Amino acid sequence: MSVRQRAVHEANGSQTLPAVQAANLDALQRFARRVPVFPCNPETKAPLVDGGFNAASCYSQKIERWWTQWPDALVGVPTGKTSDLTVFDVDSYKDDEATSLWVQENSAVLMAARVHSTAHGGRHYLFRSNGHGIKSSNGVSLNGTKLAGLDVKAEGGYVIWWPLHGLPIYGEDKAPELPNELARQFGVSKPAAITNDENVLLLQVRGLYIKELEAGKHAIVCPWQNEHSMAGGNSETVYWSANYNGREKPGFKCQHAHCSHRTVRNLLAWLHPTISTDAQHTGFEGVEIASVCIADVEPKPLHWLWKNRIPLGKLTLIAGDPGLGKSLLGVAFAATVTRGVKWPDGAECDAGDVLFISGEDDIADTLRPRLDATGADVNRIHQVRHVVDVEGNRPFCLADVAPLETLIQSMHEPALIVIDPISEFMGPTDTHKNADVRAILRPLQELAQRTGTAIVAITHLNKGAGAAIYRTTGSLAFVAAARAVFAVAKDKDNPARRLFLPVKCNLSADQTGLAYTIAPNVTGDVVVQWEPGTITTDADYLLSGPQNAEERSAVQDAADWLRSELVGDPVASKALFANARRDGHTDITLRRAKTAIGAKAKKESGKWVWELPK
Repeated sequence: MSVRQRAVHEANGSQTLPAVQAANLDALQRFARRVPVFPCNPETKAPLVDGGFNAASCYSQKIERWWTQWPDALVGVPTGKTSDLTVFDVDSYKDDEATSLWVQENSAVLMAARVHSTAHGGRHYLFRSNGHGIKSSNGVSLNGTKLAGLDVKAEGGYVIWWPLHGLPIYGEDKAPELPNELARQFGVSKPAAITNDENVLLLQVRGLYIKELEAGKHAIVCPWQNEHSMAGGNSETVYWSANYNGREKPGFKCQHAHCSHRTVRNLLAWLHPTISTDAQHTGFEGVEIASVCIADVEPKPLHWLWKNRIPLGKLTLIAGDPGLGKSLLGVAFAATVTRGVKWPDGAECDAGDVLFISGEDDIADTLRPRLDATGADVNRIHQVRHVVDVEGNRPFCLADVAPLETLIQSMHEPALIVIDPISEFMGPTDTHKNADVRAILRPLQELAQRTGTAIVAITHLNKGAGAAIYRTTGSLAFVAAARAVFAVAKDKDNPARRLFLPVKCNLSADQTGLAYTIAPNVTGDVVVQWEPGTITTDADYLLSGPQNAEERSAVQDAADWLRSELVGDPVASKALFANARRDGHTDITLRRAKTAIGAKAKKESGKWVWELPK
């Protein structure tokens, strides 16, 4: 018997009731990525939502709404096929001799379970259902004997997930499969396999299999039956195996109107969560276009790591020439996030953990000293070193999404991933081919969305000229994949000054940038030092600049015009652009002229105005 198993024995005799804590919303939302939950009354343990356990959800926003409305609610988890759990609920406080005897007789099996303490000093013994069709029962009779202290929570039931309320776990970390010897006591056993079709076996395990109608054709329960309405018509559902009636591929059909659009691809994606429903999947007959009714999509708010600049759950790109302090920006971001202090423009920042994927800087002599110099909380910062597989250690690349997600989920509060530079971790991908770049970045984008982390990738500028959006190294697919793109460039009038400028931001109307210098702090360590306020320098002008004498002349003409317009009081930028167009100056030329004369932009009474430098 293990130490943890022995603790179960010893704890069973304890009369001290554990303290029940309110569920932590972050921990609850992470848990709900795997198992749907719903709120329960803290006094009666009854569901607080219409539909009870059938309303259980994995949606983070819905869970946040529920626990905002009922912050003291207990966390309910449906048992049975929804979670693949069968739970034996032993209420020791009822002091039932028959129940105590049953626990003793089955102790060897029960001690192999995952065990949760309950608020009344009882125990939940958790097993994976393993295809057994046990039904929920409050109060159990076995061989004519009433077990008043034993409830079975399986199909049609639910349990309170006490670990989310601070109560201890004993026994195994993961729930083992329910043994046949225990299931047989309740008159059920694992259904015998009637086919070598893996999908039929999975349907049996999930409790959806009804019977074989004919060789290769099976009646099943529709996985989406909870979405069926009474007015939807016939709900007969069938699955047929590959090679049924001359067909080469498996098939699925639910006659209910709500499921008329669903195909075998949807069923297999439900049975095998790693199978994509994307139309490019070639394992089945025909070509289909998957769609979703917008009314079925639950809206959710956009969340920001840095408001209006770096979104959570998205990819952000920072591009600049070597030597401008891009890596130091990553360090500065990490310091802000791990300490939970305000961003340079005054925006709030929630504290979180940071993961570095860096190939250019040594951890011991570069990254760690830089982080220390900025005051970062290094206890909340991790660095990817390499990938460990069956062949040993190998370098990490962005194709390693699955182990990367495992690492992120192991972090306490993952908020930011810094990839510096992204080109070093593309593996054999041709970074100049759009299709190849999209193929490796799409899983990374989906990873950011699933984990709710902001991914900031650092890259270089190419040697070309033109609009800033075309200046990033490699394929334009990098820019297309990112929801926000920033450029880092030198101030043409002050080479020691660096400008952090927006190039693209699909999710915000804020087009202001910031300025900083790289300078030693009081201890002599080089750090990013931000200037107060924001700037409106145009990234296109700074990175492309006038390319010939004609353009230089146009900028000079516009500069002279702008100086005359700004003599005296500040002028609304909207009026300046309108008047400039009237007088033959383009918008981009006017912005270049503004930079050339050093004009400043600021807000007055909610409107942007320009003025000459003081």
